[in-house]
Amino acid sequence: MERSVCALPHRVIFLLFTCIFVSSSTSYQNNTDVDALLYFKNSISGDLSSWNESLHYCQWPGVVCGNSKHSVGRRVTSLQLNSFNLTGSISPYLANLTFLRHLSLSGNNFSGSIPEEFGRLFQLRHLNLSQNSLQGTIPSSLGACSNLRNISLANNELQGALPRNLSYCTYLQNIDLKSNKLEGEIPAEFGSLQGLKLLVLGINNLRGSIPSSFGNFSLLTVLDLSYNDLSGSIPSKLGSLPSLTSLNLSNNNLEGSLPSSLWNFSSLMYLNLGLNKLSGTLPKDIGHLLPNLRFISLSTNQFHGTIPASLSNASSLESVALDSNGFTGKIPASLGTLPRMYNLKLVYNHLEAKEEADWSFMNALTNNTVLKKLELSCNEFEGLLPNSLVNLSKGLEVLSMGYSKLSGSIPEGIGNLVGLSVIIMGPNLFTGSIPSSIGKLKNLHILALDFNHLSGRIPHSIGNLTQLYRLFLESNQLSGSIPSTIGNCQQMEYITLSDNNLNEEAENDARNMEFRGATRDFLVSVIRIGLLCSKESPMERMQMGDVTKEMLAIRDSFLLGF
Repeated sequence: MERSVCALPHRVIFLLFTCIFVSSSTSYQNNTDVDALLYFKNSISGDLSSWNESLHYCQWPGVVCGNSKHSVGRRVTSLQLNSFNLTGSISPYLANLTFLRHLSLSGNNFSGSIPEEFGRLFQLRHLNLSQNSLQGTIPSSLGACSNLRNISLANNELQGALPRNLSYCTYLQNIDLKSNKLEGEIPAEFGSLQGLKLLVLGINNLRGSIPSSFGNFSLLTVLDLSYNDLSGSIPSKLGSLPSLTSLNLSNNNLEGSLPSSLWNFSSLMYLNLGLNKLSGTLPKDIGHLLPNLRFISLSTNQFHGTIPASLSNASSLESVALDSNGFTGKIPASLGTLPRMYNLKLVYNHLEAKEEADWSFMNALTNNTVLKKLELSCNEFEGLLPNSLVNLSKGLEVLSMGYSKLSGSIPEGIGNLVGLSVIIMGPNLFTGSIPSSIGKLKNLHILALDFNHLSGRIPHSIGNLTQLYRLFLESNQLSGSIPSTIGNCQQMEYITLSDNNLNEEAENDARNMEFRGATRDFLVSVIRIGLLCSKESPMERMQMGDVTKEMLAIRDSFLLGF
């Protein structure tokens, strides 16, 4: 007991000494880090006024410090200044923050280049410089940042080639370089990054083929190479990515048929191959092969054959876009049973519906409460519209059924679809009058009933469409005068009423309305060219040869209309 009492003062002294030591080391400033931060502050403009001597630099906004065993004082380990409205260039002195692990400066107005000196940040794990105006090339020195896990340089103006030695950063998990001006080929060496989970290179100027080495990405979940100039075929090895959930290769020049291995992605939820030159047919069991699919777009390709009924097995599908291909046959009835589908786009194909039974998909769609867009124009539909059309979701916004041979009358119940903003039902062979219930569609922006055989008067209720700015009624058999209520449509920009049986006064009014609409379009086009010619960067300005071609095209379009 006595030893314990005697020892107590020594322990208290030891604890006091420890507290004093920790307190003094916490307040100690590492001059290298302070100088680097102040150099950075002085090279930019923005509100970093709290970066001053009244606070320890580890308490400055955006700065996080950690203790180091190999250096005196606390060292900066994280600098996060996202959306601070900072302007200027990124100081190379930030490379003196040698203990930095996280650097994030996204959502500012930084310009200039990414400092080559960043290659000295050997402990850096996360680099986010996205959503700025950075220019120049991606420094090859970043390949020396061997601990890098995540790099995001998206939404800048970076140019040049992708640095091959990024493949030296073997711990990389996420690469996001979208929305830049990068060019050249995608380095095959990237295939050695076997820990990669996300690779986004979309919206650049990359060319060449997709490296077959990408088949090595066993952990990859997202691959986005969209909006580039990639060519060749889709490599079959791409089908050996067991973890892939999102594949976007749209807006390229890819061609050939799809490799059968591509349908091995049982975990795939997003598939976008639109705007390429791909061909072939879809597997009959596509819905069983891709059961987790939520989004599919094969738009603007050269696919043919029938639409597989098994698509409905992917019961979580939300958007189906198979437009601008060569699909034939009937729309599977089961396609209308998808409960989460908000978008069905099948325009510009050779799909058929002649008998009442051929519209069974639309009957099934009446149970869908989330449908927003139904686009079926430019197919080979004939005969009467199904009565079930008027029972579609009241949230439907776009109904496009033009450029076919549909006949009969437009159902009066179309006024039930109160969410509609776009109706395209011409050209067709519709007869009868324009339903007065059209006036219930208060959200309507575009109404196209042109090139039909509609007769009778233009309903007065059309004046209820105060949001309407495009009205196409030309080439029908409409008679009488233009209702005065049309003056309520204050948003109207363009109207066509020619080639009808309107009285003389109405014909004159129609010509005047059409002339005003065409004049507005003419002026908008000229202003657009003027803006393109006044771009600050010479590289972005429209060339004089192109200006001449555009102006001649605008002139001819304007004059041909009258």
